[in-house]
Amino acid sequence: ILLHGSTDTAILREDCHQAGVPAEVLEQRLEAILEAMRHAVAERREEMDIRLMPGVKDALDHLARKGALLGVASGNLETIGWIKIEQVGLREWFRFGGFSDSFSVRSELIGHAGRMARELAGTGAKICVVGDTPRDIEAARANFLSVIAVATGHYSFDELLTYQPEVCASSLADLLAL
Repeated sequence: ILLHGSTDTAILREDCHQAGVPAEVLEQRLEAILEAMRHAVAERREEMDIRLMPGVKDALDHLARKGALLGVASGNLETIGWIKIEQVGLREWFRFGGFSDSFSVRSELIGHAGRMARELAGTGAKICVVGDTPRDIEAARANFLSVIAVATGHYSFDELLTYQPEVCASSLADLLAL
């Protein structure tokens, strides 16, 4: 199962499919399973080992000083996504988010977040997706959004560059240096 760039709901569906769980059985229990996932992560939030990548706080500070409206588009369920963001001390920067509770397909999740951004910032707002997987780039493209690829995850700079983002950087610190 491809985890990086996927969504929690898509991973769950694929895992159940591979385990032979009929789709109709999963769908009958889906909300209870998702709620159990949310609860388990909330209960064990202090055990999470999440790393803040180089340049993130500086990039967020730079964007905030420029007046940018910042949102999150995460493949996590909303509760889990916000917990992770809180655990690394970034919650204060983000005004909205798009998560996988209602969108198992990443491009739909990105589209939803883009619509939320336009509602908050106005229809003429310029929206840019920052992501670290090919799926982030593909999802931005599917929604006609600009994309900055940052090679801080499991994909190298060269791998991300093959997807032709508008900008590609090794880290947010490197991006700010430009």
